[in-house]
Amino acid sequence: MNVLREVAPREEVLTKVIRELGFPWELPPRETPLALEDAAGFPLGETLVASQDHPPFSRSLRDGFAVRCEETAGASPGTPAFLRLAGEVPMGGPASEPLRRGEVLSIHTGGMLPPGADGVLMLEDATVTAGWVEARKALQRGENVVFQGEEYRRGDSLLTAGSRLDERHVGIFAALGKGVVPGVDLSATVLSTGDEVVPLETDPVPQGCVRDVNGWFLTGFLRRRGFRVRHGGILRDDPEALATGFQRAFEESDLILLSGGSSVSVRDHCEEILSQIPAPGLMVRGVNIQPGKPTHLAGSLVPRRLVVGFPGHPLACATVAYTVLLPLLGAWMGSPETWTCRKERVTLLRDLVARAGVEEFVPGRWTPQGVVPLPSASGYVAALREADGFLRFPQERETARSGEEVEFWWIPR
Repeated sequence: MNVLREVAPREEVLTKVIRELGFPWELPPRETPLALEDAAGFPLGETLVASQDHPPFSRSLRDGFAVRCEETAGASPGTPAFLRLAGEVPMGGPASEPLRRGEVLSIHTGGMLPPGADGVLMLEDATVTAGWVEARKALQRGENVVFQGEEYRRGDSLLTAGSRLDERHVGIFAALGKGVVPGVDLSATVLSTGDEVVPLETDPVPQGCVRDVNGWFLTGFLRRRGFRVRHGGILRDDPEALATGFQRAFEESDLILLSGGSSVSVRDHCEEILSQIPAPGLMVRGVNIQPGKPTHLAGSLVPRRLVVGFPGHPLACATVAYTVLLPLLGAWMGSPETWTCRKERVTLLRDLVARAGVEEFVPGRWTPQGVVPLPSASGYVAALREADGFLRFPQERETARSGEEVEFWWIPR
């Protein structure tokens, strides 16, 4: 077992786990395809290949007149070109005949470009008089039109297997006439641990105890991403109970998430369990991020399993989910760009003191002027309710002043 030192940089951790587990893994197909209206959020089960060109025909982007662009050469308000108006292209159908030389056809936005035409003269650049069109602008080929197959051709790969679908992708399936989507059959178990953690229905909560927040957060987090999730309840601080609960999860699920209790004994018991799973076993016992240092990562190749041990504090748990788990899921699926947080440079609107020597993530709210850091501590439950993402401070940066540029990670929706 080759375990990284107690606390390792996040990028080093991700590189090690991805390499040791040999991501991406083959994706088991979902037995029943997804209805298109339900597909957003789910991973795609197989590569989407275009069954037709798009656009399926050359079409107009403006209301105006379909023309041969060469016949408008040199046209201007002072020296217009004159072309005969020969008719109109009906919406929802083709022109009755090709465009002849010296003629134009009236066409609407979205209309099918007639054979022979290679541009559209906009209404504002023309005047119609007694069956003739006065063209006051010279056009280049392709102006105000989109040609058949310009976006993609039949046989092109449009989305790779493992891509996490969202509303941007649903329209592509609709354009291809596909009302169902091949999905991926992935299972997960979420386990909470610790004697201080009690079920959500507990009322009143005993002194010194907290309701299970992380278990429900992680369950919702995975369901939104297409996993079949079992919330396995709360495991007490007992080696036998922890081992039994984990063993069931390991046998049943592709992904096992453990939300840690606060006690040292729970962490010790969980680490012992993770060290006994098949190779590569326990790989990471700490990630150098704030919040979220006490994160464990393990996995096996036979059977294929990924195991993540989360810190017990709610904000720390959520931070690890977005900054560690999501990149691992993206690598697992073979489509990192559709799973991970989108990053951009933004203006900081308040001074913020970070700690040197640790990569720090601070919840932030986006505004048109920049990002406002939000009050947060690792134990906060509702710190993300107004957050649009996280301000990221690399371990070598200590302080950022209002007006400075910083990195912002958008929370995927």
